[in-house]
Amino acid sequence: MNQFTASRTVDETHQEPAESQPVTELYTCTTCDETYIKSDMEQCPQCDEAVEKTPTFAELGLGPDSRT
Repeated sequence: MNQFTASRTVDETHQEPAESQPVTELYTCTTCDETYIKSDMEQCPQCDEAVEKTPTFAELGLGPDSRT
């Protein structure tokens, strides 16, 4: 089963302006079947295998205006 691991806790009552928020992306380790939320990642912290960047909706050509 795929699990999500956050790299930091977000205080939902305090929102920073979009310009100052760090960009985070999803990275998946196919060996451990773990998904991580990080700003940059190359290796899985559990098994040291390479992780794959999970494509965003925009990178897949999907968005709020696209039709399925």
